[in-house]
Amino acid sequence: MPLVEIPSFWLLFAPCGCCDGSAVGARDDGFIRCATADDALKMWAPTKRERDRMQRDGWTVRALQSTDDHLALLRTKCPHGEG
Repeated sequence: MPLVEIPSFWLLFAPCGCCDGSAVGARDDGFIRCATADDALKMWAPTKRERDRMQRDGWTVRALQSTDDHLALLRTKCPHGEG
């Protein structure tokens, strides 16, 4: 059976493309918090109605393996007023 790599972090991106949040995927000790992008989205939008609305509006969740850009993305204020 092939191994599945779970990212360190999931990042939430606003429709404008700016980063608006993060969720832990897998910690260094192997603990898995959010195995999939859908799991991460459920942290930000607990109900199916909220998730459907966010996806319809253009919000996306993307995997990030390293923390290199993680903090910079989150510290950058959205100039579009969406995030």
